[in-house]
Amino acid sequence: IETISKLDLGESKREREWKEREAKIVAEKKRDADRSDFIGNVGDRLVFENMTVFFIADFETNWGITYITGLRDASGNVVIYSGKSIAINHGDVLSIRATIKEHQVRDGVKQTIIARPHLLEEK
Repeated sequence: IETISKLDLGESKREREWKEREAKIVAEKKRDADRSDFIGNVGDRLVFENMTVFFIADFETNWGITYITGLRDASGNVVIYSGKSIAINHGDVLSIRATIKEHQVRDGVKQTIIARPHLLEEK
C-alpha cells in the first residue's frame, strides 16, 4: 500500500510575514514602554536635540490634512507632534524647538506631546 503524503496546510508566506510584523510592533512598544519617560513640564518651550523620526502618518479631516509625527531621542523617550507637516522624512535625525502641550500614556508608552515645532538648522 502506497503512503499518501499529507497536504501542507500550514500558514502562507503572507501570514508568516504579517505575524512577524505584528510581533516586531509588539516588541517595539514593549521596548518603548520600558525606556520612554516624560520630558520637561507642560508649558515649557524646549530644544529637543538629536531626535530620530520613527513614525509619520497623515489623514484627512474637515479642516484639511493632519500629520502625526513620532520622534525618539537617544534615551528612548517618545515625542509626538500632531498638526501641519514639518517637512521631514522617516529616519531623519533633527533638532527642534517646541512647546510641551501635554504628557500622555498610550499603549503603556509615556509620550510627550508637543505643539508649534520649529526645525533648527544643523551646524
